[in-house]
Amino acid sequence: LKMDVYEPSGDSEDERALIIFAHGGSFVTGDKADPAMVLIGNDFAKMGYVTASINYRLGLNTNPFVTFPDSADAFAAIVRGTHDLRAAIRWFRKDAIEGNNQYGIDTTQIFIAGFSAGGFMVLHHAYLDTDEEWPEFEPGVLGVDGGVEGESGNAGYSTDFVGGLSLAGALGDTSWIQPGDEPMMSTHGTEDDVVPYGTDTISFNLGFIVLDIAVVHGSSSVHERLDNVGVPNCFTTYQGQGHVPEAGLGAYYDTTFVKARNFFASLLCEDEVN
Repeated sequence: LKMDVYEPSGDSEDERALIIFAHGGSFVTGDKADPAMVLIGNDFAKMGYVTASINYRLGLNTNPFVTFPDSADAFAAIVRGTHDLRAAIRWFRKDAIEGNNQYGIDTTQIFIAGFSAGGFMVLHHAYLDTDEEWPEFEPGVLGVDGGVEGESGNAGYSTDFVGGLSLAGALGDTSWIQPGDEPMMSTHGTEDDVVPYGTDTISFNLGFIVLDIAVVHGSSSVHERLDNVGVPNCFTTYQGQGHVPEAGLGAYYDTTFVKARNFFASLLCEDEVN
């Protein structure tokens, strides 16, 4: 798996904060070089961050005897992506020790962020994080071994992070969110017909058939739970908007970028989230 890394030009700092981004695409498409990834990766690099846009394993049919994807397939895809996100965090920590820290990062200041499917990965890394929460998979499901941490590489290094940014993501179970978990910022359109704004069924439109996959908890439900258990968080609702309106130049991108900038800065500077 590959990633694109963006660095601040002319910046001599050698302990910079890192943001790792994951693209969207319903776990079947998308790439690290998607325009939204290039845009936000460059913009945060201009502010002094090192940013990385990662690729991760794609595909829903994880068992050769399954004709159409179902809830188990979809969840396995989330797990594979989340494992790959964890491996990317481990890679940077490994490089900081074994590779002379070629990107000049502070390994205590790592953030994760994602659009849509990438938002799922961010939320599941943050909150599906104990062996007690980890599900059992049926035999034959590919690429989900290794429990919470997975087997995607760079074993032995921490996958801890400071805070997350989920743009139109969702979580499988809000009870996974517990006091003391990582702070989270999210944005979500109220008319999102791809990932539910609140708690609802997510579906895949295959053109000739619409498959109801599973009930998931979108950003509104996630942040209600975060408030209830006292985890610092920031949630922006885009009234009347559909799926990831911020994924391009325009007012929604500008608003999201400024709020994310302030959210990350509050955690870096240990200020109250505003």
